[in-house]
Amino acid sequence: MYLDKCQQMGITVELVNSCVSVARANRISRSFSWFDEIKRTWNIIQELRRARKRFKPDIIHLCSPCTKWGLMRDYLCVQVAGDTPLVFHCHCNIVDQATTRLSQWILKRIVAKSQSFWLLNSFSYKWAEKFIPSKIKLVPNFITLEREYNAEIRKQLKRIIYVGHVRYSKGIQEIYKVAEACAGIEFQVVGPAQQLPSEPKPDNVVLLGEVPHVQVSELLRKADVFFFPSHTEGFANVMLEAMAAGLPIIATDVGANRDMIENKGGIIVPVGNYAEMIAAIEKLQDAALRQQMSAWNIQKVHNNYMTEKVMQQMKTYYEEILL
Repeated sequence: MYLDKCQQMGITVELVNSCVSVARANRISRSFSWFDEIKRTWNIIQELRRARKRFKPDIIHLCSPCTKWGLMRDYLCVQVAGDTPLVFHCHCNIVDQATTRLSQWILKRIVAKSQSFWLLNSFSYKWAEKFIPSKIKLVPNFITLEREYNAEIRKQLKRIIYVGHVRYSKGIQEIYKVAEACAGIEFQVVGPAQQLPSEPKPDNVVLLGEVPHVQVSELLRKADVFFFPSHTEGFANVMLEAMAAGLPIIATDVGANRDMIENKGGIIVPVGNYAEMIAAIEKLQDAALRQQMSAWNIQKVHNNYMTEKVMQQMKTYYEEILL
């Protein structure tokens, strides 16, 4: 979507692919491998060096996961960038990633060499203000809608859906516990199962596994509430999709979740707090409230997160660097 929109706006982009290897991507755990990382880093640096020499870019836009090893790799990329203006774009919740002194030391030096420092959420912004506040920009993820939704709000709350990786850090334990207390509601869990609780699965939890994106959209359309009990997030694209589908949301207070729904498109709850999660479900039994939240979410997506709007914002920030 980024490349297509840049082309429409007259911006030519040379892509340096920083993805993990196909073999590692296909491993469900995506476990860390020094050999993979060193090879990957070497390939990225060499390709960046060639691209800079051949393409002579006005700006280098460096996207980072901000992991400890990722920041080391990014620092090497910054050195290769030389005097080319740099955007350093953190695709993570930086509060959770840059936790060691070494990571923060490296990050501080990357930011010092960057012309613009882009972050996904307010938590990251507040944490990063200790660096160079004038460089910080909040840039959300964006969405292109395959269809327009007119959400159907059913009188009874019967189906709650979660979409994402199925593991403890994403809240699968909480889904099991909350489902036990809400026996009359079906909880659909969509995504690859990486970790499952040792206790028996409640009968009202349906593990659907990984499904095609078209099917995810249909499942969202048929659900009543989106449940997102994750322990850590940057800016969840799946929440954008749930908002666009007009689903009221129950989400933990991590990453951009609060920025996105503002307690108007759903209910924010503390991480791991089963009682508040159950109370939120009880509150959303009110169909009129769900209708109100549904309409608000759809409008929020159209006003703030459409590809055209966010990409225009990025273009403005690029132009500011080149003034």
